[in-house]
Amino acid sequence: LLSKLGVPPGKWGVHIAFGEVLQKIAITERGAVPTAVIDGLKAAYVAKGADPAVLDQIVKLVIV
Repeated sequence: LLSKLGVPPGKWGVHIAFGEVLQKIAITERGAVPTAVIDGLKAAYVAKGADPAVLDQIVKLVIV
């Protein structure tokens, strides 16, 4: 997904870390993850250099 969306390899780590944290939260919540939690997590990772559009795609994959 990251290469398909044009994310440079040097930025993959921050996006993968976001997905892993989001998955852990989703498993812990045992249901719908509150939007505020997702928004806060996205803001933290955008501050670390992640692309918000790519993070949205990761959310769509992790949160079903």
